[in-house]
Amino acid sequence: MFNYNLPNGGLHARCYINSNSEIKFDPPVYEQRYTTTIRILEDPHWGHKFRKVVDFGCAEMRLLSLLRRTKGIEHILECSSNNEFLQTRVHLNVVQFLQQTLHFH
Repeated sequence: MFNYNLPNGGLHARCYINSNSEIKFDPPVYEQRYTTTIRILEDPHWGHKFRKVVDFGCAEMRLLSLLRRTKGIEHILECSSNNEFLQTRVHLNVVQFLQQTLHFH
């Protein structure tokens, strides 16, 4: 059975109900997921052995920019149920990547 204890490492999160009776998280839950994912991938316990990552429900592909900078990651697969939106985001990321590449040369 898989068991892994993630050290807190200064991560402070809170949940509260705002004046409109809505449940809110600070930082937002998606940011907590991204932070936790990167912390696990960068944990020395694993020795940067992770090479491939699948992001199910990638939405706006915000995790992609963090994964691209993570040591050892060679392949990133983005999966979404909204193909049209995913294609638009892929195109925008390719353009952004090419602009950064041209800027550095």
